[in-house]
Amino acid sequence: MPREAIRTPFHPRRSTTSDNQLAEFIAGPITGITTEVPGIGLVTMETLARGDEPINRTHQLFGIFLALSPDEPDCAEHCNRFKYWLQDKNVGPRFLDEIVEAIAEKTQTWIPGVFSADAFPEEV
Repeated sequence: MPREAIRTPFHPRRSTTSDNQLAEFIAGPITGITTEVPGIGLVTMETLARGDEPINRTHQLFGIFLALSPDEPDCAEHCNRFKYWLQDKNVGPRFLDEIVEAIAEKTQTWIPGVFSADAFPEEV
């Protein structure tokens, strides 16, 4: 059962991933090991692997992200759906925005239009 969590919408400015770390992830190959995603450490990797929808590979995170896409393109809604899915998997709140940003930005490289930081207001 997921723990009750405050639903704070995703905003890329809340991410603490460094520009270099994000750029390395975006440009690099996907190994499949979930800890390659900025924001995912060993505890989060173990948390994702539990439950009804176990996530054991990075590729599965991309699949979930794409499956949560709204019918009409809406970057903020798409990112929020993924963030809330992570919360429902009991991923701790500290790195949610980092994980969402990394998966969305990497997906943007091969599906242009799926993510744009410009879709979010300047103010957090």
